[in-house]
Amino acid sequence: MCFDITVIVYLTKQQDLQGIVKMVDEGMKGYLKGKDYGIIMVNASGELLDIKCNKVFKVYNISRSIVDMSLFKLIKDIASMDMKSIVVINGDNKEVNEDLVGGLASPTLMHDYVVPMYYNMNPLYNLAYSLITYPVTVMLYGLNITCTHPLDFGLGKKMIEIIKENDYDQIVPCNFSIGSLMNLIALVNGLEVVVAHVPPHELDYEQYYGSDQDLFIKELIPLLNIMEEYELSWLRIKPQLSYPAEAYVAKRFEVKGLIPHIDAITLLQKAKVDLNKYIPIYSEILKEKASEVLRQLHVNDPKDLDINDDLWSYIVIRYLTSMLKEPKITNRIEMIKGLVNLTLVKASQIAYELEKAESVKERMTKLAEEFLRHRDEFIKLLEAG
Repeated sequence: MCFDITVIVYLTKQQDLQGIVKMVDEGMKGYLKGKDYGIIMVNASGELLDIKCNKVFKVYNISRSIVDMSLFKLIKDIASMDMKSIVVINGDNKEVNEDLVGGLASPTLMHDYVVPMYYNMNPLYNLAYSLITYPVTVMLYGLNITCTHPLDFGLGKKMIEIIKENDYDQIVPCNFSIGSLMNLIALVNGLEVVVAHVPPHELDYEQYYGSDQDLFIKELIPLLNIMEEYELSWLRIKPQLSYPAEAYVAKRFEVKGLIPHIDAITLLQKAKVDLNKYIPIYSEILKEKASEVLRQLHVNDPKDLDINDDLWSYIVIRYLTSMLKEPKITNRIEMIKGLVNLTLVKASQIAYELEKAESVKERMTKLAEEFLRHRDEFIKLLEAG
């Protein structure tokens, strides 16, 4: 079957399936009148789906452990059918609505790749990507996108052709979140990337993440895998800071702060939990600047913190380099656990700064620009072996 747009809805837990299908149907009808579309359900909830809707033309029941791999294979299969555009929606999102579906779908008919600009409802998740994955993504690609591992996205005709024409046989999809892999394919191939401002994303975080450290691990491991993927190598890109065009702004879109509304003192207190356990790791990774960083870890008042953006980029880059040179995943995970504490310290400082002046968006952009300036240094560290 061939449609103007194929909508893939994937979910990992039991949902109001008829409600989701109805919402997708309303979103497509409201934003794409006259366009033909079909819905594919990818079900990893463990329960067999029973959906009565003529727009749902295929249902896949799969294991939750292979969701990203199955989505990648499905996208490749659909690409071979000459579809005009594909939209992928995470059905686990408590905030999913017709604005999300239509806001991602409508730009795919005119643009190569549509990535959402939505804000996550989980405070710690915001810290992980605001202070690490977001500035690192800008460093790798030069493109200022806040959504580094999108759970929802849209593929236009040119993006679909790229996936169709390239087998990417050496890529192991289970090493990536599906969104980070789509970002990588689009950016390495120089495709036009646009952002759609859509409603915020809210998941059942107790289901997805067992602890704060587990959240960081699941956020950073895909980022490391991107850096190690040489068939689609970010090293080919010669980045300059650029900003994607805004393709769509949802009616109910509301800008949320990237840094969560947690007071600076609380963040600093959380950073000191189990701190001594990681001091040997800090000394090993941070080398000549270890003592400077360790002094910051013993500060008791956020106003006295002094981890400037240059030092923070140094910390993250040294951490990334060390993790990439460490073949054992268990050792990488231990490194990430220690990085959580350092991230909370930096977050405490920024939270204190934002009480006084700069907007969150301006502050985060400034941080990302600092990381981009350190790109060549990062490459040299990697090449040093």
